[in-house]
Amino acid sequence: MAADSSPDLVVLDLGLPDVPGETVARELRAAAATPILMLTHEFEGYERTVDYHVKNLRRNIEDDPANPQIIQTVLGGGYRLGLARND
Repeated sequence: MAADSSPDLVVLDLGLPDVPGETVARELRAAAATPILMLTHEFEGYERTVDYHVKNLRRNIEDDPANPQIIQTVLGGGYRLGLARND
């Protein structure tokens, strides 16, 4: 997906099930100079690593983590940063 677009930042889960995250990072780095934020977390459970970190980020930066405005969930796509409006 990153090869098809020009993202400003790639958030990479190092605990990918099929390919080591470090391998993906090397391939991304060889293709472009896009910054890569690498996340990892070892635990026993069903939660994806990126979901765990987004939940923690929301606790720290959102006024109401149950109704996120800054880090929004995209159904079937992951997450996106919401833009603050100065109305």
